[in-house]
Amino acid sequence: MNLEAVKPWQQPRIYGKYLTGVNLILPYVDAAYTFFWLPGLILAFFGVYWIAGPLTLLVLPITILSYMVLYRYQRSVFRALDLKVR
Repeated sequence: MNLEAVKPWQQPRIYGKYLTGVNLILPYVDAAYTFFWLPGLILAFFGVYWIAGPLTLLVLPITILSYMVLYRYQRSVFRALDLKVR
């Protein structure tokens, strides 16, 4: 199935909706890391707080939490299908 056949909000399982939504958002998250978060963090080390602020520190824990959820779900799918990562 592709995204044209079954839209993300019409996925039958909640994890399917979540994973599809995360995959659709990831290019924007990557762009934010590349163009805002990393340069803002580097500038903050030099005392320039134009980009970085208190909410900047929340990006990393939220990303780690999101990837932990994805990892746990993918691990359960691999077990159910008796697959192993080589």
